Amino acid sequence: DGVTRRVAAIRPADAMNVNAANSLLKTLEEPAPGTLLLLETAVPGRLPATIRSRCQPLALPLPATEQAWEWLARQGIEGAAARLVLELSGGAPLRALELHRDGAGERVPEAIERLEAVAAGREDPLALARDWNGEHEPLYLELWQTGVQALIRQRLMSDGNAGSRFDVAGHPLAQNLQSVLQTVDCKALYGFLDRLQNARDSGSSVLNRQLVLEDLLTRWAVLVPRVSKKRRTR
Repeated sequence: DGVTRRVAAIRPADAMNVNAANSLLKTLEEPAPGTLLLLETAVPGRLPATIRSRCQPLALPLPATEQAWEWLARQGIEGAAARLVLELSGGAPLRALELHRDGAGERVPEAIERLEAVAAGREDPLALARDWNGEHEPLYLELWQTGVQALIRQRLMSDGNAGSRFDVAGHPLAQNLQSVLQTVDCKALYGFLDRLQNARDSGSSVLNRQLVLEDLLTRWAVLVPRVSKKRRTR
């Protein structure tokens, strides 16, 4: 028909700041002929409602566990390494591959050990905040968040609710912290989970990331004692 076709992909679309989203909105309101924009995101709720309302949603479900294993094996990731990144990614193979390339296998065990130590009062949260304030901070926050989510799922399962196929049974952080956080109720965990999500959403827009980490780790350090004390005084 004589129209030049152009396709542009924005990935991850939820990483756009306000200025970028406003510029994109103008393009979506008056798209050029023959132009197709693909906005890829694992968290569509983070996109502005004005953006979502002008897009046609196309949901891509997670593959079956066996398919994810086979695909990762073709990328050279097998055994314990594949299980680790699949559990951390919630069963999303592409994200699992990214985690593997980011060095999750090397960094996760130490991160888990130190989070457990802070929760148990054996390590200074401010010292850990200094160590985590750097290029690998997003990986640590993601590990932390998915671990807390797994702990919450464990609580729901213990109350007779069904769990997911990627739950506390496989997440390494949740496995290690079950005994440490056994006195914390779901309400406290949900509140902390919201703070982790806010920290991840803010990204580089917060100038002093170390203050963000210090706040999170300090709250993490008092989460167990605070709830335990409340229960003992009832």
